[in-house]
Amino acid sequence: MTESPSRPKGSARTLVLIIALMALFVGLFSARIFYHRPTAEKLLEDGVRLFSTPRSFSSFALLDQQGKPFGPEQLRGKWNLLFFGFTHCPGVCPATMSELGIFARGLTAAHALDTQVLMVSVDPERDTPERMGRYVANFSPDFIGLTGSSAAIRSFVSQFNVVYERVDGEQESYEVEHSAHVVVVGPQGLYRGIIYPPIEAPGLGSAYADLRRFYRSLPMEVALESKNRPKAAATTVGALGRSQ
Repeated sequence: MTESPSRPKGSARTLVLIIALMALFVGLFSARIFYHRPTAEKLLEDGVRLFSTPRSFSSFALLDQQGKPFGPEQLRGKWNLLFFGFTHCPGVCPATMSELGIFARGLTAAHALDTQVLMVSVDPERDTPERMGRYVANFSPDFIGLTGSSAAIRSFVSQFNVVYERVDGEQESYEVEHSAHVVVVGPQGLYRGIIYPPIEAPGLGSAYADLRRFYRSLPMEVALESKNRPKAAATTVGALGRSQ
C-alpha cells in the first residue's frame, strides 16, 4: 500500500515561526499603546483638565460671523476649542488668538479635518457678526466668531466656567475682564474640559494630540467618534485666569 506523502517538516517550522512573529508583533504593539497612552494626570500636568464625566449644556442660539444661526448641531462631529474674549481686547485676546492660529496651522491633516476653533464674544454690544468676522480672520480664515444678544451670550458662557465683567470707561472705551482658558467640546457635543492659560502653540499642539490619543484609547469613545465623524471635508481651523 502506498503511503500518503507527509508535509515537509520545514514548512511546518516556517508556519510556526510566522505565527510566533505575528504574536510578538501584536504584543509589542499593544504594549506600546498601553505604556504610551496619555493619562488624565499627565494631561493635567500639561495644563489640560478633563472632566471624569463629560458635561452636557443647554441649547443655545448664537450668530456666526456671517450672521447665520449657530447652535449645538454646529459643534457635533468635531473637536471644538472655544476661547471667550472681545475684539477691543488689548492684550490676552490677540495673544491667545495668535497662538491658536499657529496651533491650527500645525495640525495634522487628520486632525484638521475635524477640529474647529471658535471665539465667543463677551462684549456683544460692540461685537457685531461683521466685526467678529474681520477680527478672527486676522488669525485664520477658518476660525469661527460667535456673538449674539447679551442674554444669549450670558446664558451660553455661564455653562463653561467662564466669568466676565465690564469695567466702566469713557463711552465706548470700556474694557471687559474675562476668563482666559480654552474650553474643549467633543464630537458628541459634550463639554469635556478646559485648557489653562497661558495658551502657547507648541504646548497646546502637544497637549491636544495627547488629548485625542487619550480618548482614542477608550473603546466607547472610538465608537462614538467614528459615528460622529464628518463624512465630507469639514472647515479646517486650526486656563482659568482673568485678564483684560
